[in-house]
Amino acid sequence: MSLKDQIAGDLDLFFDLDEMAEPHTLTIGGTEREISAIVDGDGGQRNSLKAPGGAYDGDLLFYAKTADLSGAVQNALIQWDGVPYRVGPVVEEDGISQVTLTAGQGGF
Repeated sequence: MSLKDQIAGDLDLFFDLDEMAEPHTLTIGGTEREISAIVDGDGGQRNSLKAPGGAYDGDLLFYAKTADLSGAVQNALIQWDGVPYRVGPVVEEDGISQVTLTAGQGGF
């Protein structure tokens, strides 16, 4: 078994609803799905949602399995638990995506 295979198996542990993750409803392109996600509510992380120089960069940062997020690409319009957001930066690595959402201004 390769290291990549071992890491892929470990993702289920991180995104287990009884361990670290929480259930959230994600609507992309009219398709609603339930995903397991880890919302980063750490105060230090909230500060990193501001780009260097204090420019605003986002409202919500979460982690999810990349496979659960098909269609959640930068600048896409989505709904997170029924609230409209625009997808900001998406960083993918080893099957995990870090997604920054910015509040939808004026609706869809």
